[in-house]
Amino acid sequence: AGILIQIFLAVVLAVTCEVGLSDIVFSVAYPLYLILANHWRFRNNETARKASRNHEIDLDLFPDQNEWFAVYMVIFSIVGLLLPLGTVILGPKDIKIAAAPPLFLLWCQITMETLALNSIYFHDLIRILVPVGFNAYKMRSLMIWCNKSLELLPSSDFWQHAEDDQDFGDTSNNESWYYWGLVLAFTNLVLWTYNLFVVLLLRMMPNFMHPQRSPSPEVKWKGQLIPITSPSTRKEDKKKDE
Repeated sequence: AGILIQIFLAVVLAVTCEVGLSDIVFSVAYPLYLILANHWRFRNNETARKASRNHEIDLDLFPDQNEWFAVYMVIFSIVGLLLPLGTVILGPKDIKIAAAPPLFLLWCQITMETLALNSIYFHDLIRILVPVGFNAYKMRSLMIWCNKSLELLPSSDFWQHAEDDQDFGDTSNNESWYYWGLVLAFTNLVLWTYNLFVVLLLRMMPNFMHPQRSPSPEVKWKGQLIPITSPSTRKEDKKKDE
């Protein structure tokens, strides 16, 4: 039910804020690819689940979850989710449309993470590829947001109608919204760049790639193109079940 609500809210955001077709296609195709890859290449994490009968599978996202990581997550929740969401809800239409695509991608990422990150049926490589893939794709969207925010400064309604409209209480013509959108866009670009290239790739991914934590089934490559689970591995797994 929770995932269905998240999907519904993502659809509402995409429709009301005119999110681009390419972002929508990616947000559907990439999670589908991960689900299929998890099934066909890693057999729903079967190897790790069978190896962990005597101990619990490690689902921690961070190798050494500490106070720093908790603060890190709070900062990104505020700057990456809550502030853009408030901007989309309260801001002028042009500011809203500029800020919506990165927010939409983050929302879809959270939806997929809800499904995969805390499930023993997803292999560690697939679990870490959820934030890595979405973050990598979102870099383009963040740069577009920054460029649009710069373009809006001289062409905003405030500058065009400043002589005719002196009602500065009207948020649609308030100069501060355009500076706020610019600062928020560049802050998100800096933070998400650090998150992708330092935290995810250098700090988290090595932990997810450890062979003892993330054992993988043996596969053969049909025509060097398509992964096929090794028949011998299947037989061994069946014997263990018996």
